[in-house]
Amino acid sequence: MNHSRRNFLTGSAAVVAALASPRTLRASARQIVVTDPGGEWQKAAAEAFYIPFEKETGVKVSYAARPHMSMGRLKAMVEAGATEWDVTVFVKGLVPLVVKQGLVEPIDYTKIDKSQFIAGATHSHFLADHITGSMVTYSMKKFPSEGPRSWADFWNADEFPGRRGMFRGTFQTLEIALLADGVPPDKLYPLDMDRAFKSLDRIKPHIHVWWTSAAQSVQLVLDGEVDIMAGWANRMYAAVAQGAPYRRVWNQAIMGFEGWAIPKGTKNRDIAMEFLVFAAKPDRQAAFARVQPVGPTNKGAYKFIPDNIARELPTYPANLPGLVYEDPEWIGANQAKIEERWAQWIAGV
Repeated sequence: MNHSRRNFLTGSAAVVAALASPRTLRASARQIVVTDPGGEWQKAAAEAFYIPFEKETGVKVSYAARPHMSMGRLKAMVEAGATEWDVTVFVKGLVPLVVKQGLVEPIDYTKIDKSQFIAGATHSHFLADHITGSMVTYSMKKFPSEGPRSWADFWNADEFPGRRGMFRGTFQTLEIALLADGVPPDKLYPLDMDRAFKSLDRIKPHIHVWWTSAAQSVQLVLDGEVDIMAGWANRMYAAVAQGAPYRRVWNQAIMGFEGWAIPKGTKNRDIAMEFLVFAAKPDRQAAFARVQPVGPTNKGAYKFIPDNIARELPTYPANLPGLVYEDPEWIGANQAKIEERWAQWIAGV
């Protein structure tokens, strides 16, 4: 989710063949293609959404990984009038851009009750499935008593020395830099890009690894290659769940919405909408959250989530006070400028 704000990857050889041969893929009218971030995310989605939907409806679901913070392939397909995907995953910050460029279909909310969802989850062309984002995660071997508890601590290499990992992309990176520089969460937007890049200049010499994929970030923690990580909440949980001796910090965790969109021009729009209705159900969101520790957007989902898992989710009451939220509209309207500045800055790393 380049993975700024990865070339097209597929989950299996069968999916590669299917996507390469649209005629074969469309042989059955009751078949859809869903693209998602891949890896552990996709495994959870298959368990919570794809396989149950197939069983309940008889619709064959083919799925593959794609960079959900990149629009390149989707834009090319739509502009060529050759849309091969029926449902895809986006972060909400990209939604204004994909809507402006006419890359996604409107959501039919006559089939989905908006009142079931937390504020910000529903959009005319997007339905958020969960919230997640970036958080400080640190090694308890390196910091057995008290580790960094904020982005300012992450920036403080004197008090908290160690190997640091940070995402090599714009997703929530400028927000992190501004919070580290003392900007109050409620004053983040509009982002002061000059101040953000000056802040990034200070941390640049202390970054041991600029990671480029979620899978890499998890592996770095599992292998103990970093002492302090600016990582995505659900991916850091995956590493901790596998035994990595690290602690996740909810204070100043930056949260954003992630969810479903229907690519413009799909021949299976009705089935795609049927899938969204299914995926929005509270028990389905709960099934996903039980595997991926994300905050479900359907308020009824917590009825289906055990408390020991619920405590690890962003929207769990004890975790809510420290959260910081993105402004997707501002991000969407300014993404091109952010990317341009970032490309110039990161080239010097």
